[in-house]
Amino acid sequence: MCAAFTKPKDSCPTSHLFLGNCGPAVGISIQTIAEVLHQFENVTVTVPDALLARVYVSFQNSQSAEQAAELLRRPVPAFDDRPLAVKYAALKRTEAEEDQEQQDGKVSTDPRKFCIPGLRLLQGFITQEEEQALVNELAHGEWEELARRRVQHFGYKFHYETRNVDPASPAEPMPARLGPILQRMQQALDGWVPDQLTVNDYAPGVGLSPHIDTHSAFTGPIVSLSLVGLSAMEFRRHGLRRGVALPPRSLLVMDGEARLAWAHYIPHRKSDYVEGVGWLPRTRRISLTFRQVRRSPCTCAYPECCDSQACQLPPTRKALAAQELQTSADAALSLPSQGARAGAACLEVAYVHQVYDAIAPHFSSTRFAVWPKVREFINSLPQGAVVADVGCGNGKYFGVRSDIAVLGSDRSAGLAQVAAQRLSPTSGNSACTRADVAVADGLTLPYRSGCLDAVLCIAVMHHLSTEQRQQVADVRVVDVFYDKSNWCIIFERL
Repeated sequence: MCAAFTKPKDSCPTSHLFLGNCGPAVGISIQTIAEVLHQFENVTVTVPDALLARVYVSFQNSQSAEQAAELLRRPVPAFDDRPLAVKYAALKRTEAEEDQEQQDGKVSTDPRKFCIPGLRLLQGFITQEEEQALVNELAHGEWEELARRRVQHFGYKFHYETRNVDPASPAEPMPARLGPILQRMQQALDGWVPDQLTVNDYAPGVGLSPHIDTHSAFTGPIVSLSLVGLSAMEFRRHGLRRGVALPPRSLLVMDGEARLAWAHYIPHRKSDYVEGVGWLPRTRRISLTFRQVRRSPCTCAYPECCDSQACQLPPTRKALAAQELQTSADAALSLPSQGARAGAACLEVAYVHQVYDAIAPHFSSTRFAVWPKVREFINSLPQGAVVADVGCGNGKYFGVRSDIAVLGSDRSAGLAQVAAQRLSPTSGNSACTRADVAVADGLTLPYRSGCLDAVLCIAVMHHLSTEQRQQVADVRVVDVFYDKSNWCIIFERL
């Protein structure tokens, strides 16, 4: 049985690589891949599906995988200079292995037993009434949507691309309701007063990648107030792992070594195994992280972790994504003619697919009106018609008629996720029960030939980068019609 792979739980390098646009499906044999990587020992190539252009390559260690990733992100003559999507992968674990791993990494409600200097947990730091008042006030604030959570910044805006703040550009002041809490915090922390606050709103199961807050950005402790739900935070240093449970209304203080030398991390999982309690399911959690902006270089006793002392910080996920996007685009633009098809696909990934995934929620909020001509076309269909909406975006055409079935698809997983929200009832709106949505490419639609009564394909074709690819998409769209002489509408704004 072939090994099964998945995405890593964090951004750390692993000993496995995912190679997209590679493998027997695109004419690159396992032997050719092995020959390109001959300098590495104990290389294993796994082809999960011979019909898909993707393979997984396993190495002896993560260092070899890092070196191979650098090699494969450049044009490889043996692969006809084909641009590859190179990402780290991880072996899938069985449910029993996941349970055992979580129990091995069980967390405690008493951080003192771990002997991490500078780490304190003050339980019951605020009352339930104060907690609810804060949650209500923050609900009316202006949230910034990140990949898996949303945030608000006060005092100074935190920039995730640089992991820093701009001291010359103050942001909105902290909410006045925090006044009494800040006074208690000042008393508990020997007069320390924060001037920057980041509020994180985590959905159940969402975590935080391992990191040490940038030394050059903040001075003094990092202090986190937990609201609503319990979560586990793991601390890592020199291979050691220590887990701390963060109950609602508790105040976590990371000072000295705990703040400057231990990476903290919230695992991405649905439940936590708390010592003496057992399994506790994750719920929504809001954290208020208080910090004090640094005005001079850090001269701490941990130069190996300190960017003020020439320590090279690992790139952020946003920086890595931008670098990968630019590398892929550069490779596509420099491809010879025999790689033109792969180059076109690479351009679309870089400048269409990834962009729509990043802006999906905002883009959806600007696309709500049903075009009159499209409504007229939908209303002309017979009762009980089965319709494909190719490039459905946010699914705004799902509910135009309740007596037809609409199969939506979009190449953007972000937009498909937004469209899927229409399938469940929300306040003031009923669910679109005769619709469904999938992530699918218009060049390889997941429908049988001649199985549909109609197809909507609206403002899609201009996202394909060559006339040849647009023609292929036209053929795929027409092929799924039951009656190929009727029922097609393709709108483009020129």
